[in-house]
Amino acid sequence: VAIYFASQTDPACRDFTPLLNRLYQAGVKLKKQQQQSNTKSNSPQKGGSSVLQVIYQGNETTFDDFQGALRQVDPAWLALPIDGKPAQQRKQALAKEFHVKELPALVIVCGATGQVISLTGVSQVRDAAAAATATNDNDDKNTADSAFQTLLQTWLATEPQPAERVWDEIKRLEASETYTMRGFAVSLVRNTMVGFLLTLAMQYITQQLRKSS
Repeated sequence: VAIYFASQTDPACRDFTPLLNRLYQAGVKLKKQQQQSNTKSNSPQKGGSSVLQVIYQGNETTFDDFQGALRQVDPAWLALPIDGKPAQQRKQALAKEFHVKELPALVIVCGATGQVISLTGVSQVRDAAAAATATNDNDDKNTADSAFQTLLQTWLATEPQPAERVWDEIKRLEASETYTMRGFAVSLVRNTMVGFLLTLAMQYITQQLRKSS
């Protein structure tokens, strides 16, 4: 799972977001390849359509800017709400625990355990894109996909590190009486920080879809 800290009003983030979109799509292809090679089971793999689920933690200051940001990212991404005091508390807690000092920032965590895989995702994605360009002057899409898939496989093979402090902070905020989201009461029991973020993001997307219907 990738937690993407960004603001699409920031030029550096606007430049990086297309790279992350391409990485996500490379993950879609990689997952299809994995499914095709898996002959032992006919059951579909759990999760989204990519080996990498992206959660967007926006730093926009207005809801209109936030909505505009969501139009710039892959439609399959999840997003965390930015409005309200609890959302701001969560954003600050995540930024503190993951040492986010500047935007954009990309943190890679294990979806099963919530442990940290990488805190330097932005530089890794940029390096992969640069390597693809250096390999092929025409920046062939297949070459770029290969570079991004190599990075994804590196993350998948990396031994995650404990992130108990992150879990504790999220659970503390989750247990707060004021920690609610429009129309949704957040459960007080979660197995991992990542599970909590995924649930919150999916609830938020569902809410926005209901509003627009």
